[in-house]
Amino acid sequence: DLGLQDSKTLELKNQMMLLYNNISDKRSEITTTALFLDNINKRNKQIDLELKGMNKEKLEIENNIKNFNNDLSTNKLFLEDKNSESLTIINNAEKMNEELVSLKNILIEKENELNNTTNSVELYKKMESQYEGYYQSVKDIVKVVTRNPELNKGFISVVAELFEVDKAYLKAIEIALGSSIQNIVVEDDLAAKRLIEYLKTEKKGRATFLPLNTVKANNISIPEKTKTDYNLLGTADELIKYNPKYKNIFKNLLGKTIVAKELDSAILYSKKADFKTRIVTLDGDLINPGGSLTGGSFKNSSISILNRKNIIKDLSKKIRDIKDSVSGYNNTLKIKNENLSIINNNLNTVKLEEEKIKTKIINLINTIKNSSMDLDRINNDIQRIELEQEQLKTEADNLKNTEATFKKENDKMNTNMLELKAQIKESESILEELKTKKDKFDEEITDLKIIINQMDSEINEKTKLISQNKKDLEDITSNIESITMKIKETKALLLLNAEEHNSIKINLEKFTLSENSKSNDLNELIARRDKKMGEFYEYGEKLKVYNKRLTQLERDINKLEIEKTRANIQIETITEKLITDYDLDYKSALQYTFEVTDIKEERNSVIYLKDKIKLLGNVNISYIEEYKAVSERYDFLSKQLSDLNIAKEDIELVIKDIDRKMRVSFKQTFDQINISFGETFSELFNGGKARLEIYEGEDILTSGIEIMAQPLGKKLQSLTLLSGGEKSLTAVALLFAILRVKPAPFCILDEIDASLDEANITRYTDYLQKLDKQTQFVLITHRKPTMEIADVLYGVTMEEDGISKLLSIKLKDFNEVAI
Repeated sequence: DLGLQDSKTLELKNQMMLLYNNISDKRSEITTTALFLDNINKRNKQIDLELKGMNKEKLEIENNIKNFNNDLSTNKLFLEDKNSESLTIINNAEKMNEELVSLKNILIEKENELNNTTNSVELYKKMESQYEGYYQSVKDIVKVVTRNPELNKGFISVVAELFEVDKAYLKAIEIALGSSIQNIVVEDDLAAKRLIEYLKTEKKGRATFLPLNTVKANNISIPEKTKTDYNLLGTADELIKYNPKYKNIFKNLLGKTIVAKELDSAILYSKKADFKTRIVTLDGDLINPGGSLTGGSFKNSSISILNRKNIIKDLSKKIRDIKDSVSGYNNTLKIKNENLSIINNNLNTVKLEEEKIKTKIINLINTIKNSSMDLDRINNDIQRIELEQEQLKTEADNLKNTEATFKKENDKMNTNMLELKAQIKESESILEELKTKKDKFDEEITDLKIIINQMDSEINEKTKLISQNKKDLEDITSNIESITMKIKETKALLLLNAEEHNSIKINLEKFTLSENSKSNDLNELIARRDKKMGEFYEYGEKLKVYNKRLTQLERDINKLEIEKTRANIQIETITEKLITDYDLDYKSALQYTFEVTDIKEERNSVIYLKDKIKLLGNVNISYIEEYKAVSERYDFLSKQLSDLNIAKEDIELVIKDIDRKMRVSFKQTFDQINISFGETFSELFNGGKARLEIYEGEDILTSGIEIMAQPLGKKLQSLTLLSGGEKSLTAVALLFAILRVKPAPFCILDEIDASLDEANITRYTDYLQKLDKQTQFVLITHRKPTMEIADVLYGVTMEEDGISKLLSIKLKDFNEVAI
C-alpha cells in the first residue's frame, strides 16, 4: 500500500530528520566546545604574556621604590643637616643680636657720658672765660682790656694762664704760688701803671702786676746729689712748662720754692738748710722759712683756678677718647650689622634649600606612594589574572569532558543514523519512483537546516569572542594610561633635579669669587699695615734723638743758672715770708705800711683773722652748675605739672560726658531688656511675669540689679527664692531677652538645659529655634530634645584608652530623607 508505505517511510524519515537535527546540534556543540577550548588556549597564552610583562613591570616598580626610598633617606639626612645648619645660623643670629643690643646700650652710655662731659667742659670753660675764682679787681682788669684798646696795650694775661703743669705737681705748684697765681703779667711798668690808675679811678680794688722789664729771676739751684739724698724734685719753676719769654716771672715766683715728694724728706732738708728755705710737698704741705709748717686736708681742690685748666684739658681729652670710642663702636656696630645681614642671607639661603629638599621629599613620598599604588594595582592584576587562569583551566577541563561526552553521543547517533538509513533505503526502494523528487527536496531541506544551525553556532561563538576581545582591549588601554603617567612623573623629576644642580653650581661659583675678593682685600690690608708700622718705627727713632738732645740742653741750662740762684737765696727768703703769710710780694707790701704801736696785739689780730678766714672754708664753684641743673629741672617739672593738671581737667570733663552718655544709654537699653525679659519669661513659663529692678539711691552705673519673677500660680519674689529649675529657666529667659534686644552673630550655650524638666526643655528648644535666624548657636548638651533641634551634631567618643574620636552627623540631611 503506497499510503501505508508512504506513511511508514515518512515516519522513518521523520526519525532520521530528528536524528539529523540531534547530530547537527551535537556537532554544533562539539564545534562550540572546540572554539571555547581554542579561545581558552589563546587567552592562556595572552595571560602568560601579560603575567610576564606585569612581573617585569612589578620588578621595575619595586626597584624604583627601593631607589626612591634611598633618595628619600638621603634627602632626609640632607634636611637634618640643613636644619642643624639653620639652627646654628639662628643661634649665631641671636648671639649677634644680643651683641648688637649690648653695643647699642654701650653707645647710649657713651653718648650720655659724652653729653655730660661736654656740658662739664662748657661749664668750666664758661667759668674760665668769666674768670670765676679770681679777685674782683683781676676780673675787672681782664674785662676792661678787652673793651679798652688803650688799657690793653702791654697787657699779657694772668699768671695762671701762662704755664702748664702735670697733674702730679698741681697741688704743690698751687700752694707754692698762693695768691700770686692771680698776678697780672704786663709788658712793662708803664702798662702796669696805666692799669693801677684805672683801679684807683674806678675804685675797683687792688691787683699785683708783674712787668717783664722789671721783674728779675730769683731762684736757687739744687745739686743732683742733694735731690737724690733728700728725695727732692727740684725747684717749683722746673716742674712747670711755660714760654721762655716769661722765664724771669716764673723764676721770680717759684724759683726759690723747693718741691719735695713727701713731708718727712722736706723736714730733713729744711733742717739741713737751717729752716731758711721754702719747701712744698706733692700733697700740699708747706715748710716756711723760719721753720713753721702749714698742712692738712683740702675740702675741694678740683675747682681751683689752676686745677680748672687741667680739668678742661682732661675732659677735652676724655671727649676725644669718647668720640674715638663711639666711632669705634659705630664701626663695630656697622660690621656687626653687615655680619648679621650676611647671617640672615645665609639663613634665607639655607631656608630655601630646606624648602627645596622638603619639596623633593614630598615629591619622593608622593612618587613612592604612587609607585606603591601601582605595585598594589599590578599585584591585584596578577592575582586577578592568575585567578582567571585557574578558572580558564577548570573551564577547559570541563569543556574537554563535555566534548568527549558529545563525541560519544554523536557516534551513537551516527550508528542509529546508519540503521535508519538502511530502513529508509529499503522503504525507498519500494517508493523510489514515486518519491524520488520528494526525497531530493527533503534532503536539501535537511542540509539547509544543518547549515543554518551551524551558522547560528558560529555567530554565537564570534559574538562571545568579540566580547572577550573588547575586555582585553580595555585592560591594555588602562595599562597604557598608567605607564604614560609614570613617564610624565619621571620627566618632571628629572627636570627638578637638573634645576637643583644648576642652582648649586651657580652658588658655588659665587662663593669662589667672594673668597678670592676677600683674600685680595686681606693681602692689601696686610701690606698697608706693614707700611704704617715701618713709618711708626722710623718716627720712634727720631723721637729718641730729639729727647736726648732736649735732655742735654736742659742740663746745660740748669748748670748755668745754679750760680745765679745762689746769689738770690737771701732775698728770696725775706720775700717768701710775705708771700706765705700775707699773699703779698715786697712791692705790694709797701703800700700797706703803717706805724705799729703794739706788735703783740697786731700779731694776735692777724691770727684771729686767719682763723676766721679758714672757718669760711673753700668756695664750691660746682654749686653754680648744680643750681642751674636743679633750676632747669624745677622749671621742667613745673611745666609738666601744669600740663598734667590741664590734662587731668580735660580727662575729668571727658569722663563726666562719657558717664552721662553711659547713663542715658544704659537706662534705654535696660528698659528695652526689661520689657523683652517680661515677654520672654511669660512665653517660657507659659504665663507669669518678671521684671528687673535697679537698687534705689545708688549710682545707676554701679548699683546692683534685682531679678523679680512670678511664675504662674506663685507670688512675686526675688530670684534667690525660686527653685533650681525656675532659676535656670529665668536665667535663660534673661539671656534670650538680651539677645532679642542686642542680637549676637554667635553664641555658645554650655549645658544650660541640664536642670530643666521635659516640659521646660521643650519650651526652651522651641524658643531657641525662633532666635537661630539671627544668631548661630553652639550647644553643649546631654539632653535629647536639645540635640533634635540641631542642624549638625558632633560627638566625641573614646574607642580606645587615651584616643578620642570625633563623629559628626548632619541631621538636616536625615530629616530631608525622612520627609
